[in-house]
Amino acid sequence: MRARRLRLGLYADEQGLAWVRSLVEDAIGSRHARIIGGTLAHTVDDELDFLVEQWTVEHPGQTADHGNRCTWKSTWGVPCGRGGRSARPY
Repeated sequence: MRARRLRLGLYADEQGLAWVRSLVEDAIGSRHARIIGGTLAHTVDDELDFLVEQWTVEHPGQTADHGNRCTWKSTWGVPCGRGGRSARPY
């Protein structure tokens, strides 16, 4: 069985990471699939700096350094196959 990788860049604290994981699990579970592996890594490169800028725009009056927020790269593996139901994009 093949697997697809779901990759996300995040700017979040621990609570935000848990919330995103729950969203991903619910979305994948609604398709009768499961997460088969994954990684989560803190990143300090400039590649995801736009997420910090976006957060400050969406949260006026709050500082981007509030709490333990930082940028993360996450990858989840999701099995997929050609048999049974066909995968339909949302």
